[in-house]
Amino acid sequence: MITNGTGITGPVDQLRGSGASAILILLHEVQVMKTRIRAYSLTILLSVIAMCFASTAAYSQLDIEQKDKAGLFAISRDGKWGFIDSSGKVVIEPQFEAAYPFTEGLSRIQLNGEWGYINREGALVIKAQFDGADRFSEGLARVQAGHKWGYIDTTGKYVFEPCE
Repeated sequence: MITNGTGITGPVDQLRGSGASAILILLHEVQVMKTRIRAYSLTILLSVIAMCFASTAAYSQLDIEQKDKAGLFAISRDGKWGFIDSSGKVVIEPQFEAAYPFTEGLSRIQLNGEWGYINREGALVIKAQFDGADRFSEGLARVQAGHKWGYIDTTGKYVFEPCE
């Protein structure tokens, strides 16, 4: 038995010393590598598919929970965004350049290129003044002023001043 470097042995004793044994070993190693590549490729493909399904399921669930809590759903009409309730009635007229689901009672919206926050009645509770804005979580939202980011509370007051 001859070991071919992969830990696999083969019955090539009768060809030892000839060029044929080297060819047989090489062919065997190529076959082993093909099998390993197929196994690795399948493992990678299955991992990618699993991650895609997991992230889609997690996002969908988060999105549903946020919408269900507010009972309002973003709609777009003529390029502007607003909100409807679960019966389909428009409760906040489409007037925003962008609108995101409500979190902690507030929705981040974009007006005239700047970001602010509205309540469920559509009242602007934090003036559209930011270059960027994230959703509220545990009473805080990250906002961008120029190239700097800071955190505000639900009244719009800075809790952490913007910094780089």
